[in-house]
Amino acid sequence: MRGLWPENLANPGRIPPQPVEESRARISEAVARDHLSLDRGGAREMIACYLRIEGRLPGLVLTPLDLVALEGARDSEENMQRLAESLDAEDAVSRIDPVETEDGYRARLLYWDTSLPERPVLEIDLDMERNGVLRSIDVTESVRGGSAPGSTTGSPPF
Repeated sequence: MRGLWPENLANPGRIPPQPVEESRARISEAVARDHLSLDRGGAREMIACYLRIEGRLPGLVLTPLDLVALEGARDSEENMQRLAESLDAEDAVSRIDPVETEDGYRARLLYWDTSLPERPVLEIDLDMERNGVLRSIDVTESVRGGSAPGSTTGSPPF
């Protein structure tokens, strides 16, 4: 909602589900209308917004040290729970590190997807114009510390 004028950018209850491309196009149009000119901090906040729109939590973005801690915690549900709770901090967005390009920002994020079986680490590559319009978002499973087969099963308790 912006001001007093609500604007539906996506319809998660639509049957059949709304195509992702359609939602992204509507979001891009709304962002472009705002004529933003983002600095690095604004880009960080915008990337966090895009993560939320995609159903991901900025609190599960990992630094390289967090990735090492996750690899060490995979042997224990209690350790994984503790790590997840420590990541959910007020300054979680600060772990998003956009790099300024000629005409926008790029970010490569390590994301711990606790909603998927085996709770893999995903690599998210995001490219955004300086005005905040998303050019692309690519998500792949990381080869750098994902889950070991069989190390964790089922859905996480968090």
